[in-house]
Amino acid sequence: MDRDVVAAVNLSRRGRLRFDRSRAQMGLQGGAVEAVKGNPTTTVILRVDAPKPSPTVNRPET
Repeated sequence: MDRDVVAAVNLSRRGRLRFDRSRAQMGLQGGAVEAVKGNPTTTVILRVDAPKPSPTVNRPET
């Protein structure tokens, strides 16, 4: 077999083994929906504080 073909077969088997190990022992339990989280229902409102007045500098009158 070609080296690239052997590498592809090994990678596919390794991926399948990882998937099989992560499955529940007694068949699939639950659905894929459980792993998906929806968007948060609370709306975040960003506010900007009003600019603070800068201290006035008393300049001598000429």
